[in-house]
Amino acid sequence: MPKIELSKVTNVTLYTGNNSPWYCTCSCPCCSQRKREQHYEGTLEQANIFFEMLPNLKQLYILGNPDPTVDLDFCHQIMKMAMARKINVSFSTSGIGGKVSYEKLLKGIPNSIVDYVSVSIDTVDEQKLNILKGRQYSLKKSVDGIKWLLDNGYTVKIQPTLWSSNFNDVEELMEYFIHIGVYWFTFHIGSLESGVSLPTHRHLTVNELHNVHDAIQSVVDRHKDKHISVRCPVIYPELWHNDETKWYCMKDSSITELMVTFTEKGIVATHVPMLSFFNEELSFYFKEGQDEIYLPSLKKDNICPISKELSGKNKTFCCYISRYW
Repeated sequence: MPKIELSKVTNVTLYTGNNSPWYCTCSCPCCSQRKREQHYEGTLEQANIFFEMLPNLKQLYILGNPDPTVDLDFCHQIMKMAMARKINVSFSTSGIGGKVSYEKLLKGIPNSIVDYVSVSIDTVDEQKLNILKGRQYSLKKSVDGIKWLLDNGYTVKIQPTLWSSNFNDVEELMEYFIHIGVYWFTFHIGSLESGVSLPTHRHLTVNELHNVHDAIQSVVDRHKDKHISVRCPVIYPELWHNDETKWYCMKDSSITELMVTFTEKGIVATHVPMLSFFNEELSFYFKEGQDEIYLPSLKKDNICPISKELSGKNKTFCCYISRYW
């Protein structure tokens, strides 16, 4: 039975509210966030409880509600509270609003406490980008914002999500951002949790992901002097007999990372974000004065539902294994 001791938690990914994707600044057709009718924004009271119950928190990754551009003021307040406690922050954003959003979000926040800013741009083909984001998306405005971040000493990471419609754009995208001074990329492959199936949002095949790896390698080889850093998922079937493959959800001891959400019912957390999507028993609520939480054990033959659906095979493996450059 996994035991979580909040006093040992050092890294948290935070949703600052419990909004449905319908309230996001983007309308990505295959968003993996749960669809909800309610519109809930976190409170300063919840923020204070959150920080008090995690006394050894060192790194805070802010996802917003469900993007920092939705609640810029509140995310800014969270950053100031973290700064006062000497907690480093980073955040992920769609890039909507560009420079104006970043100036508001980071006002008075020194780059020394911001580990990085992750910007979700899936392609530099603006027509495709409009489809993937579900709205008119100004690439120029987003890039101007990235340039502002770089000019002010913030580290930027580009975080594309790959689908059938944009996986062939990887090389062009990397070259585009390397040219303006971004050397860090984290690729994701589109998620199936949303249950939506569209021609533009088909999950990648094994061969397509091989092509992505080849494109990344080609760019990295061309820019060896720039120390390009890249992370991209490994093709799933290659993991069946990999001795190094471990389930992130089987860390029954020394759990130091959580995903936390401010909700209308309280502060909810989980150490297994993907599996908690399918099993609410793997989540728990913060209770003031409580440090130790016990959660149901996961069977060793428990299989990630998404991975199983992708492969069609009844095998245990982790879909978060990645390849690094």
